[in-house]
Amino acid sequence: MNYYAFKNRRNGKLLSGTDRRKYPYRQILSNEYRRPLLLCDLEIETAMLARRINPATYKVVKVRVVEVEE
Repeated sequence: MNYYAFKNRRNGKLLSGTDRRKYPYRQILSNEYRRPLLLCDLEIETAMLARRINPATYKVVKVRVVEVEE
């Protein structure tokens, strides 16, 4: 299965979520405490519309998930 994330074109950070308390919606970026939002290929278009993500600001990148053994 392929996973995708939204990457900010300006600073390279991945999208973590959306703050919908006010309009216009504010996008929350991931950091060391917030995990990035991973979507499958069927959810990308719906997420862009529901979260009001601007394609000029964010691009869709393919993400690989790797299991780490400890």
